[in-house]
Amino acid sequence: MDKNSANFVPLTPVSFLRRAVAVYPDKPAVIHGQRSYSYKEFHERCCRLASALSRRGIGPGDTVAIMAPNIPAMLEAAVVAKPDEKWGETPCAFVALRDDCEATDKEIIEYCRDNLAGFKTPRTVVFGPLPKTATGKIQKFVLRERAKQQS
Repeated sequence: MDKNSANFVPLTPVSFLRRAVAVYPDKPAVIHGQRSYSYKEFHERCCRLASALSRRGIGPGDTVAIMAPNIPAMLEAAVVAKPDEKWGETPCAFVALRDDCEATDKEIIEYCRDNLAGFKTPRTVVFGPLPKTATGKIQKFVLRERAKQQS
């Protein structure tokens, strides 16, 4: 049988995730060691990311890339500008590690240095929980204030 609109719909990562949330909301979508996220939890995180990108003018069809290790420890991170006497501002990374994960600021900076342009590499890494709104969005204004206090 030939493919046509009546018997075939291409499956994209987004359509797959939407279908999985509808059919299997509580089934595991991401498993790494003892940590897992259900399709519902993973979809909510993806929607928050899409919303944040949309607010910055990035939409369907635009290309966005990030270089990050594929591990749950790096699933939550935010980068803000930190005042710097020499450069004006430098990147400051805030990273929330999972209870069962370990990383050092040197490891994260080295990884970024190897995979990003030098000016994008954080000079500072701060570990701890990320402040969020009731809907789970990261409060970057709080992180910017924390970065200023560390200057």
